Amino acid sequence: MRTIDDTYGDSVTGVLPTYGANWNAGQTCSGCAVQPSPSGTYRGTWHDTTSDNPNSTTGHAVTLEFTGTAISVYCILVNSGSPYVTIASYISFEMDGDPAGTYTHNPDTSAGAAQYVYNATVFSQTGLSNASHTLLMNATQGSQASLVLFDWAMYT
Repeated sequence: MRTIDDTYGDSVTGVLPTYGANWNAGQTCSGCAVQPSPSGTYRGTWHDTTSDNPNSTTGHAVTLEFTGTAISVYCILVNSGSPYVTIASYISFEMDGDPAGTYTHNPDTSAGAAQYVYNATVFSQTGLSNASHTLLMNATQGSQASLVLFDWAMYT
């Protein structure tokens, strides 16, 4: 098992994720309204972006490069927050340039729901050829704005 941390990159190769222009290092973002606890994250870090323009997705993607046969991506999901703060997540994925799936998180506002869900699997794919792959994860504008808090990925 190998990991790709949002900040420190690949545990073996050191290759870092490539972020579009609209991403922030979450744990140091003073202007970010959503602030999970670093202690709940992988290695104390995460990156976030909010896609709130339905006419543009430029800058809301992160690219992960790896060599292996399977990958899983883990994010932080948000169930509650301040009024008018985006907390829903709509994510699309491309593997090696082809559509590979989507993920939607509508906040669970029921009593007792945790404000933050750490290590949530938002994408998993197995059965890949043992070769170099490129996974693109994009925050997409759905029926409402989309918040994505990328924490880490694991591949084999």
